[in-house]
Amino acid sequence: MNKRKTKRSKKRTPLMFRSFLLLGLIGSGFFLYQETTDRHTNEIIQKTEAPTLINRIPDEKPKKTGILASVKESVEETTFGERASAPIIKTAGLHSKNAILIDRETGKVLVDKKSDEKIFPASLTKIMTVLLGIEQLGDLDQETIMKEEYFEGLIEMDASVAGFQVGEKVSYRDILYGAILPSGADSCLAIAHLLFGSEESFVEQMNERSQELGLKNTHFSNTTGLHDPQNYSTVEDIASLLEVALQNPEFSTIFGTRQFTTSPTNMNADGLEMKSSMFRFTKDFPQLDSLLKGGKTGFTEEAGLCLASTAEINNKQYLLVTAGAPFESEDEADEHLHIQDAASLYLQLVKN
Repeated sequence: MNKRKTKRSKKRTPLMFRSFLLLGLIGSGFFLYQETTDRHTNEIIQKTEAPTLINRIPDEKPKKTGILASVKESVEETTFGERASAPIIKTAGLHSKNAILIDRETGKVLVDKKSDEKIFPASLTKIMTVLLGIEQLGDLDQETIMKEEYFEGLIEMDASVAGFQVGEKVSYRDILYGAILPSGADSCLAIAHLLFGSEESFVEQMNERSQELGLKNTHFSNTTGLHDPQNYSTVEDIASLLEVALQNPEFSTIFGTRQFTTSPTNMNADGLEMKSSMFRFTKDFPQLDSLLKGGKTGFTEEAGLCLASTAEINNKQYLLVTAGAPFESEDEADEHLHIQDAASLYLQLVKN
């Protein structure tokens, strides 16, 4: 009897040990599995709840603080979502050396091609001349006599003129239209002399206004844009200046006018007919012509072909400034390269 019990006990002990060991391993495995599962589940929850970059788009549109500020904001602070939703504009093939295209509602820069590089603005200078004239001339229906000093040296410099004559009695408003539409240098000199007695004194006011507007890379040396090394700007600054000018209803109307006839004068009973230098070219680009709301051209050999324009596309307003497009007088088609660039950029917005 005793021998059997002893024998059984020897067999039962290792079996019980193995059972406890097996249970321990199963328990440890369960806790390890549970811990791993919980950790994995938490990681999934964290990834699901974490905000993705594309969803971090501000609920409100950025406050419009001027183009100079919005240029930097659009480059430095735009989220991935905003970038992804913005139109993709291709600049390959642009003839202009410098360009900036802006969504006027948001201030976003859609195209930036050397926008802060120094340029010669040519007749885009007249945007400032006319803005100052509107702000300070007062009653635009007041009349004045075109004097000889308003025309001095213009023929020798091959400057464009509005078409007024010495001794002609015209209104201030007619003079302003003459500066923008046919890009008349005679009108610019008239504005300067009427307000400050000389072009030099008027230019001082132009530069003061530039500083007020924060145009840090702009300096004017004349009212017309005729070439001078000290008459320089950037397309970024010109865009900012134009945006300010367009807030003035009188300027906006002049800038967007295709054709204008002055009041009858003592030398022209039917008035003087003026046509926009930009819209004169866009008739060859009907698709573009239907989008444009206004514009101002510019050209000197040193500046190349320049253009400041606005357009409405899909109920949105855009502003474009280009400069430095080449010009070859032997090929008439090259007279339109700045217009071709505007068509290239604006029509991409139509497709997008």
